[in-house]
Amino acid sequence: VSPLCCLLSAWRRMAVLRRILAFHTPAMSGTLLATNVRFILTLALAFSSIVDAFSGKSSTARSSSNTNNIPATCIATSFSEAIEADNRRTEESWQSRLGRLWNDPRPINEAFSSDAPGDTDDGLYTAETLPYRLTTGNFAIHNQTFEIILYPRGILDREAVGSAAAYLRYHPSKPGDEIDISWTMRLLDGETGSPLPLFTSGGLPRSRDTWSSAMTFTSSFERVDSLGRTGDWGSSTWFTDDVVESLNGTGAYLRVEGNVTIHNIRSGQTSLSWPLGTKGAVGAAIKSVRDARKSPRPFRAGEVVVPTRGSDNGCDITNEESKRRLEELGIYPGVDYRVMTLTDSGGRSIFTTESLSSSKERKDAKLALRPVGWRLHQQMWSHRGKKVTDWPVEVEAGLLSDAALTRFSPGAFFPRLRSLISRDAAAFVFFLSIAAAPVSLALIGREFISFYEIPSASMEPTLQKGDVLLVEKLPRAFDRTKRGDVILFSPPLSLQEIIAGRSGGSGVKKSGIGLGSGVNPLGGQSLFVKRVVGLPGDTDIKMDEATKDVFVNGMPAVGPPRDLCEDEPLRLIDTLLKNGKGKDIERLGEDEAYVLGDCKDVSVDSRVFGTLPKDNIVGRPIARILPLNRFYLGSP
Repeated sequence: VSPLCCLLSAWRRMAVLRRILAFHTPAMSGTLLATNVRFILTLALAFSSIVDAFSGKSSTARSSSNTNNIPATCIATSFSEAIEADNRRTEESWQSRLGRLWNDPRPINEAFSSDAPGDTDDGLYTAETLPYRLTTGNFAIHNQTFEIILYPRGILDREAVGSAAAYLRYHPSKPGDEIDISWTMRLLDGETGSPLPLFTSGGLPRSRDTWSSAMTFTSSFERVDSLGRTGDWGSSTWFTDDVVESLNGTGAYLRVEGNVTIHNIRSGQTSLSWPLGTKGAVGAAIKSVRDARKSPRPFRAGEVVVPTRGSDNGCDITNEESKRRLEELGIYPGVDYRVMTLTDSGGRSIFTTESLSSSKERKDAKLALRPVGWRLHQQMWSHRGKKVTDWPVEVEAGLLSDAALTRFSPGAFFPRLRSLISRDAAAFVFFLSIAAAPVSLALIGREFISFYEIPSASMEPTLQKGDVLLVEKLPRAFDRTKRGDVILFSPPLSLQEIIAGRSGGSGVKKSGIGLGSGVNPLGGQSLFVKRVVGLPGDTDIKMDEATKDVFVNGMPAVGPPRDLCEDEPLRLIDTLLKNGKGKDIERLGEDEAYVLGDCKDVSVDSRVFGTLPKDNIVGRPIARILPLNRFYLGSP
């Protein structure tokens, strides 16, 4: 019955999304649909889990001999598994498929797509043709079932980012199974045995090829990442190009190696187990709040801690020397830090300071801390000068034992709020103003502001596929447009003809070429996003046939370098440019503009369809609101 808690949580999240999208445009309907589909998946998955719980079925075909609480302190073992590029998912039950779809972080339409690789006769792959996910298959660690999943383009399937992710996933034999482990993981070229380099090493010690962490692995319904409880854990810290190179060629493969320390194995740890509030995710949340009030407080591997300063919860960094040492390490009040790994004073891996016998040993324990999330990493770099590679830092537990709360602690709210305002005041004020706006103002704003999702690669790397823009649509948008600004426009007749031609007259785009269109919240047409490089009165607009670069007034067109993106494999842009209407223009009329995409090898822009009537310009982006780690106020 524990999955019922997940149902309530999912319903609450969906209700919040409905409120946020109360003045959503048709452009956001896909997001709302995805939310509904994911809720249906949650319902079906929870139902199947309840049935399995009552029928005694197991989600994995293995022995369930480890069903009692086992104090498996410091059981050290290792693993070595292979990953091949042409491995395909074996047949899976409908329950397993529902679980995989629910855990898939991609948009729901992408999650339903096939993971099979593209057709290759010679075993050669590119970053684009590799499957979204590759797996070692299930393997046993001390009679517990795990799996390593590799995402060559990252978990969000974004090739342009250039990072690959590897995650360790736990498959409990039944709801309520938990295991506390610390582990390391390396990716090696299967043929040469050379380790693949990584960007950052997770926990300590720092390494250029080994990632480390520690977490409590549990079922999906009992996971709370802030408490160090998860169903799968890893990082996007490898490089896509290295993964592709290692998987290219007949028989090529990657080997995943690592060491594991098992600290404890438990069963029957569901939130609704009796006595209530003592087990599972609920019990862990209650315990974390109580532990944070203790002096000195205990620490646990994987949990998120929030240093405080002041009297928000009676916790305070009262010693000036401690404050100075923490700030030198990059530890500031109100910032969320995760305990990546935990060791005693002798450097031995531990999972909680409660396992140490004396107060001195608990204070001398070492926490490997790093900020939570890439967005916070970026802010720490811009505001504090701490690079991503400077993390994690090693902090003595005694420095924070009287001055660190959990995310669930009421006293952490104001320190976190103050920290957020100091790091990103503009974003805070922006979202606060939207939340506080009265209904009448929201209804008026709906006519002049809308959301727009980037559907193609035509503006990469400035705007990536899936980015969501907040667009102002006040009248006479062209009058507020300067050279170099990004604008949204309805297609002129020449572009409509190209769209109709490529879709057989259906109006539905068939090719992967970068038209850069999305749903137009003002009507039934599509809106397009490009950068204005030519204004009325500009002369001598020419395209270099060799480089496809454009010159305006005898000078290179404004904007970022337009060769920082991937080519479209079929090079359809070359066909369209042969008869391009904007390759040689003597002068722009008083009602005309010239627009380009930021990716010249993909973008269908004024080189192809000619000049853009200024009356077709309907809006300008004023913020990029999603993804949150790339939030930005202003025009890109």
